[in-house]
Amino acid sequence: MKTAVTQELKPKRCRKEWYEKLSPEQKQKEKEKVQAWRKANPEKFKTHSTNASLKKKYGITLEQYNEMFTKQNGCCDVCGKHALEVKNKLTNKLAVDHCHATGKVRALLCHKCNNMLGCCNDDVDVLKKAIEYLERNK
Repeated sequence: MKTAVTQELKPKRCRKEWYEKLSPEQKQKEKEKVQAWRKANPEKFKTHSTNASLKKKYGITLEQYNEMFTKQNGCCDVCGKHALEVKNKLTNKLAVDHCHATGKVRALLCHKCNNMLGCCNDDVDVLKKAIEYLERNK
């Protein structure tokens, strides 16, 4: 019987095919092994999962995110507040703003500014009208 070997460096598709061939007992052992590694290496796991998430959602690496963060001095590109000033519920990270039509990453924004742009569907005319509204109703 073949023993389960973690397939960390294989592409996701290969790992999935490998995992599907395991017996239920091997799958359970592999699951326990992964859980133990995550518990023993919380920072490595966090870095790995953050990198994978950024790559999947926006096509950038954690290193590229960190470069953007440094270039923006840790501040939202719209309101200018530092990430530590605008903590959201779970993290003090800035959101990756991107064009939904092209997928192009634009900058890092605080969650409020990112949501503001999302709520108006990135429509400049709507934002101009909102500014006019606020100026009329000071």
